[in-house]
Amino acid sequence: RGAAAGAGAAMAAAQPGDAGGADYYGILGVRRDASTYEIGKAFRRLAKQFHPDKSADPMTAEHFRVIREAYVVLNDPDQRRAYNESLAAPRLRWGGPRDPGRGGWRRPGRSGGGGPQRYTRSLADLEAGRLANIFVVVWENSKPGVLQMEGYRTNVAVMDATFDALPCSDWAMARDTGAYSVQVATRNIPPFLTVGDVLRCNSMVVQRRDRFCNLWHRAATTIASFGGGPVPRPGPGQGEVDVFDVELLDDDGGGVWPEVEAADYEYARILRTWAHMKLSTQTMSNYMIRLADIRAHMRHSVDLVVEVLSVEGSEQCFVATDYSIDDSVRVRATTPELSSRWVFWHLRPGMWLKLRAVMPADDDLDDTPGTIRVLACQVTRVPEWCFDVTARLEG
Repeated sequence: RGAAAGAGAAMAAAQPGDAGGADYYGILGVRRDASTYEIGKAFRRLAKQFHPDKSADPMTAEHFRVIREAYVVLNDPDQRRAYNESLAAPRLRWGGPRDPGRGGWRRPGRSGGGGPQRYTRSLADLEAGRLANIFVVVWENSKPGVLQMEGYRTNVAVMDATFDALPCSDWAMARDTGAYSVQVATRNIPPFLTVGDVLRCNSMVVQRRDRFCNLWHRAATTIASFGGGPVPRPGPGQGEVDVFDVELLDDDGGGVWPEVEAADYEYARILRTWAHMKLSTQTMSNYMIRLADIRAHMRHSVDLVVEVLSVEGSEQCFVATDYSIDDSVRVRATTPELSSRWVFWHLRPGMWLKLRAVMPADDDLDDTPGTIRVLACQVTRVPEWCFDVTARLEG
C-alpha cells in the first residue's frame, strides 16, 4: 500500500517540462540508491495491483504504463545513469519564472502572451495575499459554512497531492492539510464540474482564514477545465492518448477557446491519473451509506451516491437510485434558490451524483413518501469510475 501511495504522490508531483515528466524513484516507492533487486521487487508488487488484465478501465493501463516505464529505465544501468544525470541538471521549477521560449499561460484571445509566469507547485505552498497560478483537481461543489454560491460566482472545493497521505474519506474535513477552494466567476450559468476534473487556474488571489484557503477570482483571472481522460489509441501496440474536453470556465459567451500547450496537457494527465488512483479504490466519505440503509440513519447526517433516473425541473426534484433497493427515491433540492436553478440547468438522466448531508423530507412541503432533501449546493457530479459508483453497480 505504501508503494502504491508513493506512486500516486510522485505522479501528482511531477512538473510540466520535467525530463520524462515523472519521478521514477517515487513512482516505484524506492530510494535513489535502491538496488536492482529492490527496484524489481517494487515493480512486481505494483504490477500485480495495476496490471491491465485485472480491469478494463483505461486508467488501469495508464497506471501500469507509467510503472513499467519507471522500471525499464531504473533497471537498465545505462538508462538509469542517464536519468540520474538528468535529475542533477537544471530543470523547470514551478516556483520560478517560466522560459518565455516555451510559451506561458496567456489570456484568451491574446496571441502575444503575458510573458513568463510563476507557478505554485501545490496547494500547501499557497501564500496569503499573493497571486497564484496552479493546477488542481475538483473535489466538491460546496461544503457547509465555507463555500457558497452568490450571483454568478461559485466556489469549488479542490485538492491535489497535498492530500495524498490521507484516505479520500478524510479530505472534506482534513484539518492538518486545510480546506481549499477555487472561486469560478461567469457571466453565464456556472459549469457543473465533475469530481476528478482538472482546473488550470491563472492569476488568482490567495485568501486565507484559519485552515480555509480560497483562490479568489479577479479581473485578470482565467480558469480552464480539463475533463475526460485517457482513452486507448486505435490499433495494436499504439499505447494510450489523453483526450480532454478543454473548456474556459470564465468565458463571457464569446466562445473563446483557452490557449494551452503540451505541458498543460501533460500535467493535467498526471493529476487526473493521481486522482483516479485514489478515488477508484476508496470511498469519498465516512458517512456514505446505501439507500437500503437510509431509514436506520436518517436521524444523522449521511451521504449518498445515486444515479439520476428522471428530472422534475419545475418541482426542483429528481428521481434517483443506487440499485440497493427495488424502487427509487425522490430527491428535493430547492435551496439555496440560485444553486438549485444552477443544478437543474445541468441535471440529466444517467448522471451519477454525490449528495452530501442528506436530510428527511420536510413535512411542510407535503412531499410524497420516500422523498429526501439535500441542499442544492451540496450536489456534485461524480464519474462512473469512482469506487462509490462501481461498488453500487456491482451490487
